[in-house]
Amino acid sequence: MSAPPKIPVFYPDSKVPVVCRSRPPGGPVNFHQHTDADWEFFYVSTGTTRVRVGEAHWDLGAGDLLTIRPDEPHACVRCRGKRYALMLHRKVLRGIPLRARGEASQGLVVDGVRIPKLLSVAPPRRQTVEYVLDRLHQESFGNEGDRQTMCVALLTQLLLEIKRSVVGEERWTGPRISPFARETIECLCEEVAAELASPWSMSKLVKRSGYSATQLASFFVQVTGMSPCRWIAQARVRKACELLAQSDASIVDIAVNVGFGSRCHFHRVFHKVVGTTPGRYRSLALHETRPLNPRHAP
Repeated sequence: MSAPPKIPVFYPDSKVPVVCRSRPPGGPVNFHQHTDADWEFFYVSTGTTRVRVGEAHWDLGAGDLLTIRPDEPHACVRCRGKRYALMLHRKVLRGIPLRARGEASQGLVVDGVRIPKLLSVAPPRRQTVEYVLDRLHQESFGNEGDRQTMCVALLTQLLLEIKRSVVGEERWTGPRISPFARETIECLCEEVAAELASPWSMSKLVKRSGYSATQLASFFVQVTGMSPCRWIAQARVRKACELLAQSDASIVDIAVNVGFGSRCHFHRVFHKVVGTTPGRYRSLALHETRPLNPRHAP
Protein backbone atom coordinates (compact mmCIF):
# COMPACT_ATOMS: atom_id res chain seq x y z
CA MET A 1 0.00 0.00 0.00
CA SER A 2 1.39 3.41 -1.01
CA ALA A 3 1.98 6.05 1.63
CA PRO A 4 -0.76 8.65 2.01
CA PRO A 5 0.01 11.97 0.28
CA LYS A 6 1.23 14.84 2.42
CA ILE A 7 -0.56 18.16 2.03
CA PRO A 8 0.13 21.57 3.61
CA VAL A 9 -2.51 23.42 5.61
CA PHE A 10 -3.25 26.79 4.03
CA TYR A 11 -4.22 29.26 6.72
CA PRO A 12 -6.20 32.36 5.65
CA ASP A 13 -3.62 34.46 7.50
CA SER A 14 -0.06 33.18 7.91
CA LYS A 15 0.26 35.24 11.11
CA VAL A 16 -2.72 33.40 12.60
CA PRO A 17 -2.07 29.69 11.94
CA VAL A 18 -5.55 28.66 13.08
CA VAL A 19 -8.41 27.79 10.76
CA CYS A 20 -11.85 26.41 11.57
CA ARG A 21 -14.27 25.14 8.96
CA SER A 22 -17.91 24.27 9.43
CA ARG A 23 -18.51 21.22 7.26
CA PRO A 24 -21.93 20.25 5.90
CA PRO A 25 -22.58 16.65 4.80
CA GLY A 26 -20.40 15.72 1.86
CA GLY A 27 -18.37 13.08 0.14
CA PRO A 28 -15.16 11.47 1.40
CA VAL A 29 -11.92 13.43 1.61
CA ASN A 30 -8.66 12.02 0.28
CA PHE A 31 -6.65 10.06 2.84
CA HIS A 32 -3.74 12.37 3.66
CA GLN A 33 -1.20 13.55 6.20
CA HIS A 34 -0.19 17.09 7.05
CA THR A 35 3.30 18.25 6.13
CA ASP A 36 3.99 20.32 9.23
CA ALA A 37 3.22 20.34 12.96
CA ASP A 38 -0.48 20.91 12.34
CA TRP A 39 -3.05 19.48 14.73
CA GLU A 40 -6.62 18.79 13.64
CA PHE A 41 -9.79 18.41 15.67
CA PHE A 42 -13.04 16.91 14.43
CA TYR A 43 -16.11 17.95 16.39
CA VAL A 44 -19.57 16.59 15.52
CA SER A 45 -22.47 18.96 16.16
CA THR A 46 -25.31 16.84 14.76
CA GLY A 47 -25.65 13.46 13.10
CA THR A 48 -22.80 10.99 12.75
CA THR A 49 -19.36 11.07 11.20
CA ARG A 50 -16.87 8.30 10.42
CA VAL A 51 -13.20 9.28 10.42
CA ARG A 52 -10.29 7.09 9.40
CA VAL A 53 -7.05 7.71 11.30
CA GLY A 54 -4.24 5.42 10.21
CA GLU A 55 -5.80 1.97 9.92
CA ALA A 56 -8.48 2.64 12.57
CA HIS A 57 -12.00 3.92 11.97
CA TRP A 58 -13.76 6.15 14.50
CA ASP A 59 -17.55 6.49 14.54
CA LEU A 60 -18.46 9.85 16.06
CA GLY A 61 -21.83 11.08 17.30
CA ALA A 62 -23.11 14.48 18.41
CA GLY A 63 -20.79 16.03 20.99
CA ASP A 64 -17.78 13.84 20.13
CA LEU A 65 -14.38 15.47 19.66
CA LEU A 66 -11.55 13.57 17.94
CA THR A 67 -7.95 14.81 18.17
CA ILE A 68 -5.62 14.05 15.25
CA ARG A 69 -1.88 14.45 15.74
CA PRO A 70 0.47 15.94 13.12
CA ASP A 71 1.98 12.55 12.20
CA GLU A 72 -1.34 10.73 11.68
CA PRO A 73 -2.79 10.22 8.18
CA HIS A 74 -6.55 10.72 8.20
CA ALA A 75 -9.71 11.32 6.21
CA CYS A 76 -13.41 11.90 6.82
CA VAL A 77 -15.00 8.81 5.31
CA ARG A 78 -18.67 9.59 5.87
CA CYS A 79 -20.68 12.45 7.37
CA ARG A 80 -24.40 12.82 8.09
CA GLY A 81 -25.08 16.07 9.84
CA LYS A 82 -22.85 19.00 10.77
CA ARG A 83 -19.24 18.81 11.87
CA TYR A 84 -16.35 21.20 12.46
CA ALA A 85 -12.74 20.76 11.40
CA LEU A 86 -10.30 22.90 13.40
CA MET A 87 -6.65 23.02 12.39
CA LEU A 88 -3.84 24.81 14.18
CA HIS A 89 -0.07 24.86 14.18
CA ARG A 90 1.61 23.64 17.34
CA LYS A 91 3.33 26.98 17.86
CA VAL A 92 -0.08 28.58 18.51
CA LEU A 93 -0.28 26.65 21.78
CA ARG A 94 2.76 28.56 23.04
CA GLY A 95 0.84 31.82 22.85
CA ILE A 96 -2.10 30.58 24.92
CA PRO A 97 -2.27 31.70 28.56
CA LEU A 98 -2.54 28.08 29.67
CA ARG A 99 -0.01 25.33 30.22
CA ALA A 100 -1.01 23.75 26.94
CA ARG A 101 1.28 21.62 24.80
CA GLY A 102 0.87 19.22 21.95
CA GLU A 103 3.37 16.44 21.39
CA ALA A 104 3.07 13.77 18.74
CA SER A 105 4.13 11.10 21.22
CA GLN A 106 1.97 12.16 24.18
CA GLY A 107 -0.95 13.99 22.62
CA LEU A 108 -2.56 17.17 23.88
CA VAL A 109 -2.11 18.24 27.50
CA VAL A 110 -3.93 21.26 28.99
CA ASP A 111 -2.94 22.45 32.47
CA GLY A 112 -1.63 19.00 33.32
CA VAL A 113 -4.81 17.25 32.08
CA ARG A 114 -4.27 14.82 29.23
CA ILE A 115 -6.97 15.13 26.58
CA PRO A 116 -8.04 11.69 25.31
CA LYS A 117 -7.99 11.06 21.60
CA LEU A 118 -11.78 10.71 21.58
CA LEU A 119 -13.76 12.82 24.03
CA SER A 120 -17.50 13.13 24.44
CA VAL A 121 -18.01 16.76 25.43
CA ALA A 122 -20.35 17.02 28.41
CA PRO A 123 -23.86 18.06 27.25
CA PRO A 124 -23.95 21.28 29.31
CA ARG A 125 -20.73 22.41 27.58
CA ARG A 126 -21.66 21.67 23.97
CA GLN A 127 -23.46 24.94 23.40
CA THR A 128 -20.38 26.93 24.42
CA VAL A 129 -18.02 24.70 22.41
CA GLU A 130 -20.11 25.14 19.25
CA TYR A 131 -20.39 28.89 19.81
CA VAL A 132 -16.59 29.17 20.15
CA LEU A 133 -16.06 27.06 17.02
CA ASP A 134 -18.47 29.28 15.08
CA ARG A 135 -16.56 32.36 16.23
CA LEU A 136 -13.22 30.77 15.30
CA HIS A 137 -14.65 30.06 11.86
CA GLN A 138 -15.68 33.71 11.48
CA GLU A 139 -12.39 35.09 12.78
CA SER A 140 -10.09 32.80 10.80
CA PHE A 141 -11.80 33.79 7.53
CA GLY A 142 -12.70 37.36 8.48
CA ASN A 143 -10.98 40.58 7.52
CA GLU A 144 -11.04 42.33 10.87
CA GLY A 145 -7.89 43.49 12.64
CA ASP A 146 -6.52 41.79 15.78
CA ARG A 147 -7.43 38.36 14.42
CA GLN A 148 -4.45 36.78 16.13
CA THR A 149 -5.46 38.08 19.56
CA MET A 150 -9.08 37.03 19.08
CA CYS A 151 -8.21 33.54 17.79
CA VAL A 152 -5.88 32.95 20.74
CA ALA A 153 -8.59 34.07 23.17
CA LEU A 154 -11.19 31.83 21.55
CA LEU A 155 -8.81 28.88 21.37
CA THR A 156 -8.03 29.35 25.06
CA GLN A 157 -11.74 29.21 25.90
CA LEU A 158 -12.20 26.12 23.74
CA LEU A 159 -9.35 24.26 25.43
CA LEU A 160 -10.70 25.19 28.86
CA GLU A 161 -14.11 23.77 27.95
CA ILE A 162 -12.45 20.59 26.67
CA LYS A 163 -10.38 20.30 29.84
CA ARG A 164 -13.47 20.79 32.02
CA SER A 165 -15.25 18.06 30.09
CA VAL A 166 -12.39 15.67 30.82
CA VAL A 167 -12.24 16.59 34.51
CA GLY A 168 -16.00 16.44 34.94
CA GLU A 169 -16.58 13.32 32.82
CA GLU A 170 -16.61 11.00 35.84
CA ARG A 171 -19.13 13.24 37.60
CA TRP A 172 -21.62 12.97 34.73
CA THR A 173 -24.25 10.62 36.12
CA GLY A 174 -27.12 11.24 33.73
CA PRO A 175 -28.80 8.24 32.06
CA ARG A 176 -27.09 7.00 28.92
CA ILE A 177 -29.10 7.46 25.76
CA SER A 178 -29.62 4.62 23.28
CA PRO A 179 -28.62 5.03 19.60
CA PHE A 180 -32.30 4.84 18.60
CA ALA A 181 -33.30 7.58 21.05
CA ARG A 182 -30.38 9.74 19.91
CA GLU A 183 -31.42 9.37 16.27
CA THR A 184 -35.03 10.21 17.19
CA ILE A 185 -33.96 13.44 18.87
CA GLU A 186 -31.65 14.38 16.00
CA CYS A 187 -34.45 13.79 13.47
CA LEU A 188 -36.80 15.86 15.61
CA CYS A 189 -34.25 18.68 15.70
CA GLU A 190 -33.96 18.56 11.91
CA GLU A 191 -37.75 18.75 11.59
CA VAL A 192 -37.96 21.71 13.96
CA ALA A 193 -35.10 23.50 12.18
CA ALA A 194 -36.91 23.09 8.85
CA GLU A 195 -40.16 24.54 10.26
CA LEU A 196 -39.04 27.19 12.75
CA ALA A 197 -42.11 29.35 12.10
CA SER A 198 -44.40 26.59 13.42
CA PRO A 199 -45.68 26.93 17.02
CA TRP A 200 -43.55 24.22 18.60
CA SER A 201 -44.97 23.47 22.03
CA MET A 202 -43.75 20.81 24.44
CA SER A 203 -46.93 18.79 23.89
CA LYS A 204 -46.33 18.87 20.12
CA LEU A 205 -42.73 17.70 20.56
CA VAL A 206 -43.88 14.90 22.87
CA LYS A 207 -46.45 13.77 20.31
CA ARG A 208 -43.89 13.77 17.47
CA SER A 209 -41.22 11.93 19.46
CA GLY A 210 -43.37 9.30 21.18
CA TYR A 211 -41.61 9.88 24.51
CA SER A 212 -42.98 11.31 27.71
CA ALA A 213 -42.19 14.93 28.55
CA THR A 214 -39.68 13.82 31.18
CA GLN A 215 -37.90 11.40 28.82
CA LEU A 216 -37.87 13.94 26.00
CA ALA A 217 -36.35 16.64 28.20
CA SER A 218 -33.65 14.25 29.45
CA PHE A 219 -32.77 13.01 25.96
CA PHE A 220 -32.67 16.56 24.59
CA VAL A 221 -30.14 17.61 27.21
CA GLN A 222 -27.94 14.59 26.46
CA VAL A 223 -27.99 15.14 22.70
CA THR A 224 -27.96 18.95 22.48
CA GLY A 225 -26.88 20.11 25.92
CA MET A 226 -30.09 22.14 26.24
CA SER A 227 -33.75 21.76 27.10
CA PRO A 228 -36.17 21.54 24.14
CA CYS A 229 -37.46 25.11 24.64
CA ARG A 230 -33.98 26.54 24.91
CA TRP A 231 -32.78 24.61 21.87
CA ILE A 232 -35.67 25.93 19.78
CA ALA A 233 -34.97 29.48 20.91
CA GLN A 234 -31.29 29.05 20.00
CA ALA A 235 -32.18 27.59 16.58
CA ARG A 236 -34.51 30.51 15.86
CA VAL A 237 -31.86 33.04 16.84
CA ARG A 238 -29.21 31.30 14.69
CA LYS A 239 -31.53 31.43 11.69
CA ALA A 240 -32.34 35.05 12.43
CA CYS A 241 -28.61 35.83 12.45
CA GLU A 242 -28.27 34.32 8.97
CA LEU A 243 -31.20 36.36 7.64
CA LEU A 244 -29.97 39.57 9.26
CA ALA A 245 -26.56 39.17 7.63
CA GLN A 246 -27.68 37.88 4.24
CA SER A 247 -31.05 39.53 3.47
CA ASP A 248 -32.66 42.97 3.37
CA ALA A 249 -35.83 41.82 5.12
CA SER A 250 -37.05 43.97 7.98
CA ILE A 251 -36.33 42.88 11.55
CA VAL A 252 -40.07 42.38 12.18
CA ASP A 253 -40.42 40.12 9.12
CA ILE A 254 -37.38 38.10 10.17
CA ALA A 255 -38.79 37.69 13.68
CA VAL A 256 -42.03 36.30 12.26
CA ASN A 257 -40.26 34.06 9.74
CA VAL A 258 -38.23 32.32 12.45
CA GLY A 259 -41.18 31.82 14.79
CA PHE A 260 -41.23 34.72 17.25
CA GLY A 261 -44.67 36.07 18.04
CA SER A 262 -43.67 39.66 18.65
CA ARG A 263 -40.84 42.11 18.06
CA CYS A 264 -40.40 42.57 21.82
CA HIS A 265 -40.03 38.83 22.45
CA PHE A 266 -37.60 38.53 19.54
CA HIS A 267 -35.40 41.37 20.85
CA ARG A 268 -35.38 39.96 24.37
CA VAL A 269 -34.38 36.42 23.34
CA PHE A 270 -31.92 37.63 20.69
CA HIS A 271 -30.12 39.88 23.15
CA LYS A 272 -29.97 37.09 25.72
CA VAL A 273 -28.41 34.65 23.24
CA VAL A 274 -26.17 36.92 21.16
CA GLY A 275 -25.45 39.71 23.63
CA THR A 276 -26.60 42.55 21.39
CA THR A 277 -29.71 43.75 19.56
CA PRO A 278 -30.74 42.49 16.09
CA GLY A 279 -30.13 45.91 14.58
CA ARG A 280 -26.64 46.14 16.04
CA TYR A 281 -25.85 42.58 14.94
CA ARG A 282 -26.88 43.43 11.36
CA SER A 283 -24.66 46.52 11.35
CA LEU A 284 -21.66 44.52 12.60
CA ALA A 285 -22.30 41.70 10.10
CA LEU A 286 -22.46 44.14 7.18
CA HIS A 287 -19.27 45.83 8.38
CA GLU A 288 -17.39 42.51 8.54
CA THR A 289 -18.43 41.46 5.04
CA ARG A 290 -17.62 44.83 3.44
CA PRO A 291 -14.26 44.72 1.56
CA LEU A 292 -11.43 46.50 3.31
CA ASN A 293 -9.81 49.58 1.85
CA PRO A 294 -6.38 48.33 0.67
CA ARG A 295 -4.70 51.19 2.54
CA HIS A 296 -6.17 49.91 5.80
CA ALA A 297 -5.67 46.20 5.22
CA PRO A 298 -3.60 44.49 7.91
